[in-house]
Amino acid sequence: SGVAADWDSVNGDATVADSFNVASVTDDGTGEYRHNLTSAMSNADYSIGASCVGFIRHIIAASTNASVVDVDTFSNVDVRQDAENRIQVFGDLA
Repeated sequence: SGVAADWDSVNGDATVADSFNVASVTDDGTGEYRHNLTSAMSNADYSIGASCVGFIRHIIAASTNASVVDVDTFSNVDVRQDAENRIQVFGDLA
């Protein structure tokens, strides 16, 4: 329907500041976050938008399965750094 099926804003310590359709966010290590969706997507082929706050050079967001989005944040090419991050997921819910 053209609206986000999930969105969230997460602090660097994986505390959820605000969200829609997010059960929890897990801190999997420095610069590694697992966003667990409340309601699953219809499959793992959905679109993800992601952004960070601060001195982050790049962010990687990937669908692990229909219920999980993994996010990694980096301050340099190969140096993970904790960072406030936001994701938006677009696609069909199951």
